[in-house]
Amino acid sequence: MLSALLNITLTAFLPANIAIYRFEENYVEIWYQIPVSQVFSPQELQSAPFDSIFKEYQYRFDIHNNITNDSAQIEGTKGALIRHNQRSEYFIDYIPIFLYPGTFDYRLTFTSAGAASVFEGRIDMSGDTLIISCSDLILGRKNAGESFICHGHAFTPSIDGRYSNSCTLFSFLAIYGIVPDSLYYQSRYTITDRASAVVFEKQRRYLKHDYSQIDTLTISLNDYIEGQYLFSITVTDSSSGSSFSQSKEFRIVTLFDETAGMTFNQDIHYLISRKEFDGFRRLSNHDKKVYLKKFWSKRDYWQFEKRLLEANAKFSTPFLIGSDTEQGRAYINLGPPDWIDYRAMEQTWKHEDLRRTKIGGSRQIWHYDAKGLRLLFCDTDGDGNFELLGALSAKDEWQETLKDLKEIMGYIR
Repeated sequence: MLSALLNITLTAFLPANIAIYRFEENYVEIWYQIPVSQVFSPQELQSAPFDSIFKEYQYRFDIHNNITNDSAQIEGTKGALIRHNQRSEYFIDYIPIFLYPGTFDYRLTFTSAGAASVFEGRIDMSGDTLIISCSDLILGRKNAGESFICHGHAFTPSIDGRYSNSCTLFSFLAIYGIVPDSLYYQSRYTITDRASAVVFEKQRRYLKHDYSQIDTLTISLNDYIEGQYLFSITVTDSSSGSSFSQSKEFRIVTLFDETAGMTFNQDIHYLISRKEFDGFRRLSNHDKKVYLKKFWSKRDYWQFEKRLLEANAKFSTPFLIGSDTEQGRAYINLGPPDWIDYRAMEQTWKHEDLRRTKIGGSRQIWHYDAKGLRLLFCDTDGDGNFELLGALSAKDEWQETLKDLKEIMGYIR
């Protein structure tokens, strides 16, 4: 399998990136990512803040073989089109070249408005040893309305290997040498995290229809946490039984952590059943973060925090924090009652499960009129801690509400 290895030495303080991708028959593309500010001046960027700007810049690519002293030079002019939402970002492009197996040193120079930036690096090209070969694995971003076309596919190659949670990962691999027949070839895709744990796995079968085939996959990164990952693809030809693999590292950077500042984001035991919380506690650290991200995306965290703090202020006893009392947990789940009734329990509540209540104990009946629900609390031990003894509908009919509360509120044992 042909491969291209790149070591880059920067000779200018320029926050740009270069990647080398190898395709069939020694065809190579040198992709680069340059900050917009390297080509456009601040005045140009500010002159038309809501319009697209086009500007030309010059490039020169010098390459030299260390063994044969063979050398070549490519130079020309390219254009950079910057849209209004790219003012502080990067633009990317590439330079195509054909290289035979060997070791090459190169120098890439960009010139714009009289200012030059220089990159130096080395490309090590090894010879092809397999009948079936492939291009280098290319990872990029796939977005709705993508206008950038790379080898016939609408995606933007990622040169620096950095993504955010809002990105959709796109993989591109060109496969050469598969004999077209009626059989299939199979691709297995995996993503592993820094601890080598598999966080994504998928297999697909493709009908072999041509000598050269393109293998692509789209993956949403919405559920991934910040960190380093390895994307791998293994291709197996069903007829020959031969297989090969390609891998590439990428990093997810949280541009905005929606859980930042959520002090109680892991205190979900107030909102779910004990069984579900026990399952959460058994998750790995990675899976816990994924779980919490999904959990709070469907709930109002800030309402939960407000109720939790209010429960601590209202219902704490010398022996128990307010949010851990049964009144506190009801308050967190259901919010403050519409009103509270202090009438004698025996005149209102008729059920055998309530007989253990001590006569004369302090009682409260919380009314949630909009929900058609009433909760009975009683300070059975006289220590200021009110226990939840039952739940009734607004019509005084004992029903399955209590069972539902057990499942939803997760605190009635």
